[in-house]
Amino acid sequence: MLRWIRDGGQVSEFEGVALVHLDLLYRAALRLTHNRAEAEDLVQETWLRAIRHFDQFDPGSNCRAWLLTILRNAFLNRLRREGREILESDMAATEAARPGSRRPPSPTRAPRRTSSKRCSTATWTGP
Repeated sequence: MLRWIRDGGQVSEFEGVALVHLDLLYRAALRLTHNRAEAEDLVQETWLRAIRHFDQFDPGSNCRAWLLTILRNAFLNRLRREGREILESDMAATEAARPGSRRPPSPTRAPRRTSSKRCSTATWTGP
């Protein structure tokens, strides 16, 4: 697919327009992920999506905003995907820990308090 795009000359046009924003994308990804390796992966994914959909980019519009939107959407998609994986593993661990339970606990319900008493006997001694 990239060879076909190279023949059309779109890669050089894309690099000329978007390559100047590569450092900005990395800084934004690092700020979102707080991890260098994940930030690099996110920038790479953003770059691939941008190359694939460069024909949808309007040359008169803001390339920086377009790339940052792609980056943000890729990051949010990763969070959603990871959230589902975490919930599924938590559900499996909960079911394994409670073999007599007929219904797994709902991930949206808050845990019940075991005692409603509050400790209010502490006194302030002051300086």
